[in-house]
Amino acid sequence: MTFDENFEIKKIDDEGVVWHNVKLTDCVKIYGLNWLNENKDFNRLPISKKELLESVCPNVVRLANCPAGVQAHFRTNAKRIYIDVEIASNENLSGMTPIARGGFDFYVGKTFSDLKFFGSSAFTPSTTTYRHKFVNYYEEDSLCVINFPLYTAVEKLWIGVEQDKYLVPHESFINKERVICYGTSITQGGCASRPGLTYTNLLSRMMQTEWLNFGFSGNAFGENELIEVLSEIKNASLFIIDYEANAGTNGKLKLTLRNMIETIRKNNRNIKILVISRIPYLFDEIVKGFGDVRKNIREFQVDLIEELRNKGDKNVFFMDGSKIFGENYHEYTVDTIHPNDLGFMKFAEAVFNEINLIMNTGEK
Repeated sequence: MTFDENFEIKKIDDEGVVWHNVKLTDCVKIYGLNWLNENKDFNRLPISKKELLESVCPNVVRLANCPAGVQAHFRTNAKRIYIDVEIASNENLSGMTPIARGGFDFYVGKTFSDLKFFGSSAFTPSTTTYRHKFVNYYEEDSLCVINFPLYTAVEKLWIGVEQDKYLVPHESFINKERVICYGTSITQGGCASRPGLTYTNLLSRMMQTEWLNFGFSGNAFGENELIEVLSEIKNASLFIIDYEANAGTNGKLKLTLRNMIETIRKNNRNIKILVISRIPYLFDEIVKGFGDVRKNIREFQVDLIEELRNKGDKNVFFMDGSKIFGENYHEYTVDTIHPNDLGFMKFAEAVFNEINLIMNTGEK
């Protein structure tokens, strides 16, 4: 009799490699998935709310299958760490590398604070199943972090080490309160060259904090039903709102931002809320009228945050995204819109500095 391998937790192959089913094993600590225990898979939203959310934002439900920002942490003394992968799609995406879309990248260090990038999974871009061997060059026990793909669902992930080596979970983060980040394709990771370089993963390493990535490419419109779900997440100290790029010019940001902040505040009395306006696009400068539209949307956000602060909510903040890249802003993108790796690094550094300011500001 044979069984569905998705129900297996561990197995040993003929070459003496012990394989662990990452969905089920206790040997690996998963970060970036608030509902892992409920879902038993790598979906970023709760299965229990699927029917509700499909009724109002079906594309968000589809994109939630992409595990952007998800990380696997473990300690091992193995020199060779294997992954056995099945992804949902091998679709080519303009501006995205196959590694960012459907691959994993690998960081190693003695501790989380000294992680170094050690490589990315190599696979044929047209395939949906592959195996890859990461090499750990440290001579003894070390912390390993594997970052998940940004733009396809992961149907299966097994991590393997040789039979005489160990694999144990690791509680990596010194900061136990998490960050919730809601946004667009840029938040999801478009167009980083590999998963570890999307800005939520960069900031997770900078801050040594778990980030929950709720970036939904082309579909961040501030639906109240979705924000209700996100606002109920426990143990978060900061909620970032970065959805102007999708909801700005179609008018949805002006219709939803106030209610979004009120919903978050209703369920999280003390959480800090940071609204980030959109980074600059080339069209804002060279197409007649675009700059004025963008200025108007930015001023709306500034005025709303100022109003809320004047009414007593000192834990809501605004960050001007148009100033992040400076004069040569166009050089930080792949298509005049989505950041390249340099752009993501500059964005993450700017947000890191802003967070350091606001986390020591406001009222309890």
